Amino acid sequence: MTEPATLRTAEFRRIGDLAVRCGHYCWLEEQLFALTGRWASTPAASISPGMGAGKTIDPEIRVLCSEMSSWHGFVARQWRDRLPVRAGVDAGALVVPPSGRVGQAIELLGAQPDVLVALGGLVEPFLPALLASYEDDDAHASPVSELPVLAVLELVRQRAPHEIEAARGVLKRGAEAGTAAEKVADLRARLQRALGVNRGIFPAARAS
Repeated sequence: MTEPATLRTAEFRRIGDLAVRCGHYCWLEEQLFALTGRWASTPAASISPGMGAGKTIDPEIRVLCSEMSSWHGFVARQWRDRLPVRAGVDAGALVVPPSGRVGQAIELLGAQPDVLVALGGLVEPFLPALLASYEDDDAHASPVSELPVLAVLELVRQRAPHEIEAARGVLKRGAEAGTAAEKVADLRARLQRALGVNRGIFPAARAS
């Protein structure tokens, strides 16, 4: 549910600062679009046969990853559309990873050869951390000067929890025991170290 405007603690942000943040979000969403799209078309051999033995987990993973890819591609386009369009500004140059080690977290996800294990790391802790950053920005965005940005933030905040829960359901059926669970736990620990102790994606994310 969208936070009432009376409870917002809006902060003034210069256009340049806001453009940088939109560029970071665009980069992140484009990475998620590419990762989940690749997972959706990964050969069946890249999904551990020991995971969810006897269950039709492979088609379910493919459908889920395809849906996630479409969604994150859509969100990436929304952020790109909100980059500044004016003389002397290269909007594309703003689409870069944020400071900190989030790029390393993306690399860890991309380097994981097993799709179900990679999905386990995406669902926890990566997506919840990204959602926390979106929620933080939503709480502090000005409804007067940042309305186009707020529109994207509120759209993402409504859908992200459903996406996370759907992926958790797939994981519960496919990676709930044995070596699968151990691999997911190991990847999650490495991702958490890469992301750091902040609740959100960005190093300076505010505590809620």
